[in-house]
Amino acid sequence: MITFYIPGEPALELADPAQCAEFTRRAVWIDLCELTPEEEQELEVALGLDIPTRKEMQASESLSRLYKEGNVLYLTATVLVKAQIERPESAAVTFILTPKQLVTLRYETPMAFQAFRARREANVRAIAAVVFLPPTLVASIYGMNFELMPELKWAAGYPFAIVLMVISAVLPYVSFKRKGWL
Repeated sequence: MITFYIPGEPALELADPAQCAEFTRRAVWIDLCELTPEEEQELEVALGLDIPTRKEMQASESLSRLYKEGNVLYLTATVLVKAQIERPESAAVTFILTPKQLVTLRYETPMAFQAFRARREANVRAIAAVVFLPPTLVASIYGMNFELMPELKWAAGYPFAIVLMVISAVLPYVSFKRKGWL
């Protein structure tokens, strides 16, 4: 599976091999998990570099775990996986750093990668809460049965409350979109 992380866009999983070159050109991080030989070949063409095979990753000796080919750095690290079981295991993860991108190659999912996805999902939920909180507050205030609210006697009082709720939801949304959080 190939996942592309492009600034300002949600993570994109490669479904159509014809899109590999376009996604590769725009991505800053490309995460390769349990790469198939077909995916490996497609990505090697798009990146213009050699991606280590699973055997090469596992056979790396401590002296060859960090090396440079041209302007590309390769680092293979042994990381902890399945830490929650009685006998944790380790697996190799290769980081390939090009001048434009980071490529991660793995055949297991370490906790750090799971935490990254969980954090991203939590951020989206937090942003949704911030977007919907102001209109909820306005609606709850205008839903109270007060007699002394001047807006209740205005002819435009109801439309004013609706417009206020829409604006209070749109402003945070636009702000988050500009910052690239959505």
